Amino acid sequence: MLTGHASTFPKRRGGRPFPPWKSPVARLGLFRSFLRRLKDAGSDHVLILVDEFENTVLGTGPSGLQRLTHFFRQLIDHLQSDFDLPKVQIVLSVTADAAKRIKPGQDSQALTRSGKVPAAVQAFQERLGETVYVPPLELDSALDIAKFRIESVEGGDRDPARPYIPFERTAVELAFGASNRLVRVFCVLLEAMYEKAYTTKAPLVTTELAREVLRARGLEARPRS
Repeated sequence: MLTGHASTFPKRRGGRPFPPWKSPVARLGLFRSFLRRLKDAGSDHVLILVDEFENTVLGTGPSGLQRLTHFFRQLIDHLQSDFDLPKVQIVLSVTADAAKRIKPGQDSQALTRSGKVPAAVQAFQERLGETVYVPPLELDSALDIAKFRIESVEGGDRDPARPYIPFERTAVELAFGASNRLVRVFCVLLEAMYEKAYTTKAPLVTTELAREVLRARGLEARPRS
């Protein structure tokens, strides 16, 4: 839809020109139009996951954070008042440090050096739901995730004595050990091991194959409990 240039829409002949992409009003209007299309298509409930939001929060200064929170505040207000839109829940996935910048606790450092929270940021904070902190991944949970992902690809009718086939259990444990207990990293490593087995036509993701994948990524290849 866009040209790849951050400030312009594609040019078209005749008719009214598109609004400038740099305009916050235009961006918000475009997003609302997108949500209306979803509602017209039959989607009454929409979940929006903004992943790695810390890159935006930690990479912007106080003025940028104010503009960002102002956009979200306006969006939340429109979602609550516009009945032509589906019911939308927005989840901001961030690191703990970034979460404290967006919504500091009573004992946390304020968002600005002066110690005063800008009105736009404060208004945004008042519209946020409860902050949920996800604990580090444990091995039992990692094995459950691996089993679920394997079943979704390979099918659910499986030998209960060999629940991780085409992975050896040790290969799954190696992926967990190199994941720094992060779900995203763990899943990426599982997929890399599966892809390696597929491209080399290996019947199993063996311990040695798993170690080879981890070595290629410069990761430590040892199981963790």
